Amino acid sequence: MQLPIPNFSKKGFAYLGGLALLVIAISLSAFYMLLKQPKARLANDEEPANMKGMTERHNYWRKQLGIKPLTWSNELAAYAQKWADELAKRGCEMEHRPRTGSWAQKYGENLYWSWGMSNTAAAVVDNWAEEIQYFDYNADDWCVGGVCGHYTQIIWESTTQVGCAMAKCSDGAEIWVCNYNPPGNYIGEKPYKKK
Repeated sequence: MQLPIPNFSKKGFAYLGGLALLVIAISLSAFYMLLKQPKARLANDEEPANMKGMTERHNYWRKQLGIKPLTWSNELAAYAQKWADELAKRGCEMEHRPRTGSWAQKYGENLYWSWGMSNTAAAVVDNWAEEIQYFDYNADDWCVGGVCGHYTQIIWESTTQVGCAMAKCSDGAEIWVCNYNPPGNYIGEKPYKKK
């Protein structure tokens, strides 16, 4: 059985072709407009419940110096979680990511370890920020009489994002990891410009 072939006039084909081109043009135009839209911050880039207050507390210390606030990054948090889990597997040793190899560090990093108590995100940040007592803006390496690199990473002006995670160790201890993008603590640079 043979199906009948419709008999379109030349005008009919021209009309259908023009209509098809119009539909394609409208579709491409709509697609282009979607691509040109500014990328909104994803709603899911919010701190998980166990990290509530982490970004806020970082920004508290930055605000003291007039430094722009950080935003939370789920990507950095996932990166931090992988390292926290790895450290927990290793018995919760306090060790920064290595500079090379499969675990190579790509971001700034602060570590915190505690045993015998549960911490809040704010308490972890405040512990790092206690290093302010050793911070001297005018010193060559910013630190006088003690360690202050955790504090300077918190306030590093060019850093815009933070993501953190925590893992429980087999003995009940906690290991906290925060990663920062772009990283800070560059030798020879100041953490921020005095205003």
